[in-house]
Amino acid sequence: MTALSRATFVDRPAHATADSPTPEQALSLGELLEARRVRFGLTPLELSSRTRIRVEYVQALEQGDLERLPERLLVKGYLKVLSLELDLDEIRLFKALDAVWPLESVLWKPAPRFEFPWWLMGGVVAALCSLLIVGWGVLAAVRAGSSLRVAAKFDPVVETALPQQVPFSLTTYPKGAEVYVDGNLLGLTPIKGFPLTQRSSGVLKVVFEGFKTHTATLELNRPRSLEFSLEALPKKTVAFESGQKKP
Repeated sequence: MTALSRATFVDRPAHATADSPTPEQALSLGELLEARRVRFGLTPLELSSRTRIRVEYVQALEQGDLERLPERLLVKGYLKVLSLELDLDEIRLFKALDAVWPLESVLWKPAPRFEFPWWLMGGVVAALCSLLIVGWGVLAAVRAGSSLRVAAKFDPVVETALPQQVPFSLTTYPKGAEVYVDGNLLGLTPIKGFPLTQRSSGVLKVVFEGFKTHTATLELNRPRSLEFSLEALPKKTVAFESGQKKP
């Protein structure tokens, strides 16, 4: 667990003082978010659906994984939304975030004072003299009818191409099914324009309680938009022996 999970604070009522007994022990930011979510009886996926925060960001906040989070300004906005949804004090959440993700990286710092490297002056003068001597020799060779050939070799610039992405949309009937591509959860249907890394294919899996799990191979070399109905599971029947009455 990273530094985000080690910043602790006490969630106490506004009228309580520092010496007052707290209703909860000091918890880290991630532990407090997880404890409140569990208290409200929500799963990370349900909390993501209610707050419109991607489920991987909800899990990263609870696990204290800074590397999986976007820029700090967006994370602060996520904490404000979560404070309203989980009935938490947003000021305490912001202070916990500041403790592990300070603003020093975005604050302006004055540039260091420039000092001219006078000790290089002698080397610069010597280099200029050498260039003048070489230039004079080249000019003399041209005037004497000599041919000077200069071969210049340039290394090709290799640019690393960024991975292409294709939009993926899926609508199911009924809505609210969990959608996985290659084992990664994308969210609940309907899904519109979710960016997927372009490749030849991937494994699509749609899960919804009470319905058959839909699994298929999905071509990901172009934008995809799918729409289909899920097949309901057959209802279980109970056989009664002769002479027994049905309830």
